Amino acid sequence: MTPILLASAANAAGLGAGGAMLCAILFALFAGALGAAIHAPPNQLQQTPSDVRIALTEYKLQYVEALDKYKLPEAVELGEMHMSNMLEERYPIAVGDPVFESLVDDNPSLLEYGEVFFEMFTAPYSAGVKAKASTLRTSEWQRRAWGNTPGKHAYALRSLYERLLAGALMNGETATSCENRGTATTIKIFQKGHPCNPLVTGGNTYDNLLTGASAGDGSGNGSANYPGAAPLSVDGIRFARNMFRTQLGPNGVDPRGYDLTHIMCGVDLEETLLTAVKDDLLLVTSGSSTAQVLRPNPLKKYRPIVPIINPLLTEAGVWYAISADETGQLPWMTITKLPNNTGRVPGMPGPAIVMADGIEWIILDENSDSYKIGSKVAPKGYVAIIPQVEAGSAVTWPWRIKRCKAS
Repeated sequence: MTPILLASAANAAGLGAGGAMLCAILFALFAGALGAAIHAPPNQLQQTPSDVRIALTEYKLQYVEALDKYKLPEAVELGEMHMSNMLEERYPIAVGDPVFESLVDDNPSLLEYGEVFFEMFTAPYSAGVKAKASTLRTSEWQRRAWGNTPGKHAYALRSLYERLLAGALMNGETATSCENRGTATTIKIFQKGHPCNPLVTGGNTYDNLLTGASAGDGSGNGSANYPGAAPLSVDGIRFARNMFRTQLGPNGVDPRGYDLTHIMCGVDLEETLLTAVKDDLLLVTSGSSTAQVLRPNPLKKYRPIVPIINPLLTEAGVWYAISADETGQLPWMTITKLPNNTGRVPGMPGPAIVMADGIEWIILDENSDSYKIGSKVAPKGYVAIIPQVEAGSAVTWPWRIKRCKAS
């Protein structure tokens, strides 16, 4: 009943104008209180009861929600990604791209699939939170809760994969290539004189490490067109493109004819890279003069190069020339391992909770020995929640990436 109808009813009942007004005021107060009860949002005290288990669950929910908002870094997504619960990760790698060859005595040239394997190494990573159980029961805790800590930890997990990729690349001059057979470790991911076909002893080679002196100075480094060190510049990019296109295939005779599609570097070379691949005009020295003039960017004549900036590549002056395969995939792999617990499936309760996304949630609540007597994770009286993953990254096709250094 509206205030007007209520006033009319009051008059009809003989209460008079004053009674009608009183009824209208009472109605308005009642309606306002009812509306506030229906529409007012619950405050933090109502949202977060003072319960230790609920507080830990709230961290997990906010963490998972934040994960959905953060994408994996571009460089990671452009490579191959897998999840596995195998104890040992061994992947078959085709030695090189196939080439069409003339038949010799009517015998076709066949490659044995899966002849070369490499082992993928992973390691566990975690970043959780701990707190006094007594603190989680206070009204002050109810008000402020975890803040933005779960979101920061979720972002750290997403950036972990970019960090792993950067580590795999920066260690590439000493790390063993996937092309080694058995227990051999001779072939490195990046080296001068990389074998075109590692299954053939003494075969032809190519170079995927550009550093030091050039072949033209009599040093004998690598192949005949080895340019030595390749600073990031238009000329350096031109060298890398030409080396990809003339790089010999697995038969050591025919060129692969690869195209330069991507360049990745750290923040120290970011502006140089973006200028080289994006600007239509470049400022260059004019002949023998010291004066500089604008000239058309010669890189614009070719297929656009996609720049990738990985802030976790921290070696000064180092960049990576990359040739994506026919499907657009870049030459590296990222693995996330599902914890290998016999008889367990994702989501099944146990000592830890294993999720389908590879996160193993370790929850130390008031029922845990850690809370009762203390542990390496937290002192007595503390509770904790720890999201843990096991992951790794590796270069899978060394013939599609070159490590280029300024010296």
